[in-house]
Amino acid sequence: MRDPPDGERHEIFCRPQHKEPTRHLRLSGCGPGLGCDPERVYAQLLAPLHCVRVAPSETGQAHIYATFPDPETANAALVALHGQEYNGRTLGVKFAETKRMKKGSAPSHLDALMSASQAGIPGLDLILEFVSTQEEVELLALVDAQPWEYLAKRRVQHHGMRFEYATRHVEVGAAQAPLPPALHDFVALRLAPRIPGSQALDQVTVNEYVAGVGLSPHVDTHSAFGDTLLSLSLAGPCVMVFRKEGRADVALALPPRSLLVLQGEARHAWQHYIPHRKSDMVGGEVVLRAERRVSFTFRQVRQEGDPCSCPFPDQCDSQGAGIPPTRMAAQRAQCGAGAGSTLEDDHVNGVYNAIAPHFSATRFAVWPKVREFVMALPPGALVADVGCGNGKYFGLRSDIFVLGTDRSTGLAGVASQRVSGGPMRGLQGSLRADVAAADALALPLRPACMDGVLCIAVLHHMSTVARRLALLHQLLSTLCLGGRALVTVWATEQEGMARKLEKWAPLPGSESEANDYLVPWHVPMHRAEAAAAAARPSAVLDGKKSTVCFQRYYHLFRPGELEGLVRQVPGAQLLDAFYDKDNWCVVFGRL
Repeated sequence: MRDPPDGERHEIFCRPQHKEPTRHLRLSGCGPGLGCDPERVYAQLLAPLHCVRVAPSETGQAHIYATFPDPETANAALVALHGQEYNGRTLGVKFAETKRMKKGSAPSHLDALMSASQAGIPGLDLILEFVSTQEEVELLALVDAQPWEYLAKRRVQHHGMRFEYATRHVEVGAAQAPLPPALHDFVALRLAPRIPGSQALDQVTVNEYVAGVGLSPHVDTHSAFGDTLLSLSLAGPCVMVFRKEGRADVALALPPRSLLVLQGEARHAWQHYIPHRKSDMVGGEVVLRAERRVSFTFRQVRQEGDPCSCPFPDQCDSQGAGIPPTRMAAQRAQCGAGAGSTLEDDHVNGVYNAIAPHFSATRFAVWPKVREFVMALPPGALVADVGCGNGKYFGLRSDIFVLGTDRSTGLAGVASQRVSGGPMRGLQGSLRADVAAADALALPLRPACMDGVLCIAVLHHMSTVARRLALLHQLLSTLCLGGRALVTVWATEQEGMARKLEKWAPLPGSESEANDYLVPWHVPMHRAEAAAAAARPSAVLDGKKSTVCFQRYYHLFRPGELEGLVRQVPGAQLLDAFYDKDNWCVVFGRL
């Protein structure tokens, strides 16, 4: 049995405030983000234990919630399920409780209008039930049968011509491709007869939004697209907000199967956006967003020599108005110019230099998945360990050679001592390894020479999407044909996440959905390196714990986000993706 449709359910799950059993359980390791169908989990595991409801997670995709008739039944289910293997993973089961979302609990939300006519925006229209439920199913099946691209927090598809989010323009120099037959027929048979100006629509962007993910304020670029913009909402509802200088913001509810029409002033002069949050105010009630919403945006690509001549020159780049730079464009410019990240200098590189000896002393266990990857490499393999830390993976095999690099000179020094005669050696004699202090974005390695690449717990320290992509490109460039790279990152789905978040600080100036955090590292005052560490500008003395505290930057990855980055790297072939010990992991090679 599944939970009620979104819009009817007003309860959210949370961590219990007491130690007594409840009638709700949180099951990690069996969520849809790990490839598990909640309905199948219910049928195979939960129904025999008298579960009455299964609900998806509001905050992650690696776990689900189950509700039982009473706490005693839930407790029996916990005992039966915790630690059991399911679908190749170990289940973690804990008690949960619910709290009800009350009217007025989100006072900052604009109460959404139910009709476009109430908005008073010329050119804005909303057609309810534009498609039938059967057409909705068919359109969703159509795009789900096509490959998705991953863009930060959502999945996208482009048909007709690729839309570049960094520039808010179509891909320069790309050939115009015809729409797939089904979308071409939809434009010709469903849109053109009802919407004036829609017969020439030739570009479709499909976006998939999960709960909590929105869209930044923008006006679609005038020089890129024509006067008509249509957006079809499927699978779940949302609220879109319209903004114009000198006017009050207007929120409009977009139900599933509705068609939003933007023409004239609404298209050219009003910004539109979807707030990044998990609930909306509709009709005075707080409504939780669906786990999935898919939008089809239909536009006409302007041809060269056909500038926009709309009566809104202040918003029109064809008439000299500038296009506000996107965050993605700024990130690309920074990375492309080779500029170092101040954030990483202060909260990654500098911190690891300061804490290198203490950090190394805590890092000695070899992850089974890393061992498995290394042991599968051919004899005589040449391996790059990018971000090698203290070099703990150097000695796994005596018949391969490892070249380790680390941006931290402190950690590279520790790894060098290990190679030159430290306490840990290879399986037979001295370690077959060498170390260099090097930036992962500018590796001093020959191209196409590595049989294997390790990049363990490094990518999550890159502070922008552009820098993450640049690092993956560097790793790929070192691989020979047939070579493989293993990359691991911290996941948003971690055991004891609520307790961890109490100690972590969301990155100042970052949206809460960005999953960027400052994570403390404490060096005890009794350690020899504490005095030198305390002298660093970024150090903070913690008198209660008698430690020197540093803040390390981390970006936590959502399900599918890491794979999405790999798919954006030209020439990369994704070979495997999995979740292991609070980490998302991928293996990729060269095409």
